[in-house]
Amino acid sequence: MSCLFGVQKAVARAFKRLMPQQQKLLYAYYIENIPLAQLAKQHGISRQAMQQHKHRALAALTVFFNDELNQ
Repeated sequence: MSCLFGVQKAVARAFKRLMPQQQKLLYAYYIENIPLAQLAKQHGISRQAMQQHKHRALAALTVFFNDELNQ
């Protein structure tokens, strides 16, 4: 169980390293379950552009998470 807790802490630390806009996007999409189309409309951009923002945020999160695991 402590291994899982360690991974959760690494995810949280990695998430905090994201830009605030990236944090808000991932939180809105994955936690609040707001569809990309709705998020895009709120920000005045296309759904495809919002999809690119999401992919970039996830790529950054992956890099930061790997950094946290290797420390």
